[in-house]
Order: sequence, then C-alpha cells, then structure tokens
Amino acid sequence: MGDYRVQIAGRSKHHAIDRVVLYHSDVSSPSALRLSRPVSEYINPPVSVTDLAVERLKVSPNPVTTEVSVQLPSDITTGTYEVRIVGSDGREFGRQPYRLSPGGTLQMPVAKLPAGHYMFHFSVPGKHYTGRFIR
Repeated sequence: MGDYRVQIAGRSKHHAIDRVVLYHSDVSSPSALRLSRPVSEYINPPVSVTDLAVERLKVSPNPVTTEVSVQLPSDITTGTYEVRIVGSDGREFGRQPYRLSPGGTLQMPVAKLPAGHYMFHFSVPGKHYTGRFIR
C-alpha cells in the first residue's frame, strides 16, 4: 500500500536505459533516497551481478537501402545466434537466427524497414555485440 514513484535513467552512452528505481512514499532515509548510488547499502552483496563485455561493430553501407553488412570479429564461436533489430524508440523490428562464424560477414536484409535509425544486437557466451545503422 502507499504511493510509488518510478525513475528511469539512461546514464551512459552505450545504454538507452541503465537504471530503474522504484520509490515508496513511506521511505524517508536519506541514503535510500539518494539517486547517485546505484545499489542500496542495505543490499550487500547484491543478489546477482553479471558483467557482460559489449563490443560495437561497424556496418556498411551506412545509410543502407536494402541490405546491411556487418564484419564479424574473429573471437566469436561458430554457431547460430539470434539477432534483434531495434528502432531508436526501443521498438523491436525483427528477431532472426543467423549462422555466424569468426571473421565472417553478417548480411541482414533491411529493405522492408521504414526510414529511421536502428540498432542490432546479438550475444555470444560472455559478450554482447551491437551496431547502428540508418535506413
């Protein structure tokens, strides 16, 4: 019971949203209300923390009209990975499995996307890859 307030923040250049805080109206502790602390001092240690390295990949051509090409790094393991395409508003425009191999090229058809700014994402064990393109 009570009133709640939600704060959503994007404090780094690599994440659209990197913090969500839920406040309850009955909380008045200065340390609990301070926004500069990412984790409450009352949760020690945190329940779960996972560090995932993020690497930004270059795409060509950019802007693109029909198909975007992504040069894959040499440190990924050959396998099938789900690649997501997300618009600048956070809306998902596509999710598709692709067979990826080290040093290969990912070719994604994008002709059906409306004009705009997009990001793609995929993860391999221990690492997350992303890139941006304009359609």
